Amino acid sequence: MKKYYFRKCDVCNKGMSKGIYAEGSGSEYFCSEDCIKKDWDNTTFYISHDKGFLTYSMFIKWLEDTDNLTPEKDNVYEWFNGCAEWYLGDQWDVVFDINGIGYDVDKVLEEEIIEGDE
Repeated sequence: MKKYYFRKCDVCNKGMSKGIYAEGSGSEYFCSEDCIKKDWDNTTFYISHDKGFLTYSMFIKWLEDTDNLTPEKDNVYEWFNGCAEWYLGDQWDVVFDINGIGYDVDKVLEEEIIEGDE
């Protein structure tokens, strides 16, 4: 049985129904921490006037720091959503196979679609 997924990774193009979602200048989807690191390793993120720019590794450490519950952290979550899962109940026009090739959702069998929690 062929399997279909709701999104594809922006780095490796692999189909996925669970991954990492970030919304900056556009929506970005990553299937794994490895793929987000490949794409964002040389990127820095502006956090605030007192934190300045952080590398991706520093950024993740800052997000995970339980002592760092600040309003600026809330602002970051407006664009960096971390792990996301996608399901049939949402509106979909296209689904993707494991290689990232898109298919019209109406042309595949529902039981072939992998949801986020599977």
